[in-house]
Amino acid sequence: MNLLNIFNMEQITLLNQAGIPIQDRDYSKDEIKIIFNSVIENVMNKSLKNRDMPNSLRKYNDIINILDNNIN
Repeated sequence: MNLLNIFNMEQITLLNQAGIPIQDRDYSKDEIKIIFNSVIENVMNKSLKNRDMPNSLRKYNDIINILDNNIN
């Protein structure tokens, strides 16, 4: 599955800012799981730093849902 074709530009930018670059290639389910875990870890780390979990979750919610739907 090519994630570059699934995410919009805003989501790709958020992932890049989180240090999770998305390439123009097909990703396996295992690779998508790794990206999913990286996004969750990033949200948790940002939330601990600025103590604003709801804002971080809201920001990455669509990305998390897309990845979760493509894992299962």
